[in-house]
Amino acid sequence: MQRIGTLERKTRTRVFDEGNFHGYTEYLIESEAGQRPAPQAFLVHQQPGWVLPTHFHLEEQFQVVTAGGGTLGSHAIGPITIHYSSREAGYGPLVAGPEGVDYLTLRANTDPGAWYLPESREKMRRGLRKRQATVGPIPVRRCEALAALGNSEVEELIAQDTEGLAAWVLRLPPGGRSTAPAQAASGGRFHVVVGGTLRTADEEVGSPACIWRAADDAPMNLQAGAAGLELLVLQYPAAALDPEPQRMAPGE
Repeated sequence: MQRIGTLERKTRTRVFDEGNFHGYTEYLIESEAGQRPAPQAFLVHQQPGWVLPTHFHLEEQFQVVTAGGGTLGSHAIGPITIHYSSREAGYGPLVAGPEGVDYLTLRANTDPGAWYLPESREKMRRGLRKRQATVGPIPVRRCEALAALGNSEVEELIAQDTEGLAAWVLRLPPGGRSTAPAQAASGGRFHVVVGGTLRTADEEVGSPACIWRAADDAPMNLQAGAAGLELLVLQYPAAALDPEPQRMAPGE
């Protein structure tokens, strides 16, 4: 199952203007809640000074900072920063810098919304296995650097573990072809264009286009556009598709 989300085909825009919460969200991919998978992708434009308090979600997610900067907890963030969090793993606060911060939120399953901490701590279930990972900022290559590539490059950002969690960045010269890394048992993948353009069967898409492919899909065949391509491949652990989150084994 493949789905492509672009700003040109966004499904809706949601504006936030409440207290310290200022900005808007553009929805690129939406799915009916309750299915698994039910991919969800949206681009958040968080205005300068907006503080998103520490919180958690009921589904696994990746976030990709595409513009601006700020901090996520103790981490400085900017383009391109990747953050992964498992279910009910609290993270934040996410503080926008003086230029604001834009970031994609990507989920294999539609999530109903945030649970803020500490006021929602009693909602967090005990004994869950929780994980987080933050990578970056990773500078995006300029068009000249992509044009100078002799061959496609693959850089591992999060080493693929036994549960399927992984992330890579692929760089292709203009018109170059490649295939996404082999996929072990996983919960599916998002492919995010962060530089250049990607040619699909029907169109050519640039940043911040995102392509969802399910766990049983073959690795995606890639072709760069005239400016080359820089692409993230973000792979969810297989447990992301389970109705219930993972629990820690005795002794963990």
